Amino acid sequence: MAVADNRITTLTDETLSALRVFADQVFSRTAGAPLISGNRVRLLRNAEENYPAWKEAIEQAERTIYFESYIIHDDDVGREFAGLLAARAREGVHVRVIYDWMGAIARSGWTFWHMLRRAGVDVRCLNPPRIDSAFGWLSRDHRKTIGVDGRRRVVTGG
Repeated sequence: MAVADNRITTLTDETLSALRVFADQVFSRTAGAPLISGNRVRLLRNAEENYPAWKEAIEQAERTIYFESYIIHDDDVGREFAGLLAARAREGVHVRVIYDWMGAIARSGWTFWHMLRRAGVDVRCLNPPRIDSAFGWLSRDHRKTIGVDGRRRVVTGG
């Protein structure tokens, strides 16, 4: 239904079809990728809602896990996620972790990352300090993202 001059009119199937095509084109151009039907979005407001979704995604992974986080600490929560990621890597899931150097500084040491690497996790540090890029450390990555099997993604942060 549409409202025009305070009158309610019914859109024809032909008009609705044309609007869908137009909306698909607009979204595809905006996103730089075609729309894929069947997707859904769920809003997770805080860690109490995010962490269970992250754990579920990791536990259900069959082929790949891409885990990116600005902050990963060697604390109870960090060790829990590291344990889950390491376990999945040992089970044959291809696991990649990217963390931001500044977000992890003095909070997760060599042994934390070594444990993940020993389990088969591909661990990468983003933006570590370098002599040839004196101000490179200013560029930070605040994302917290998990991608699983090319089908599922949990995105938080900014």
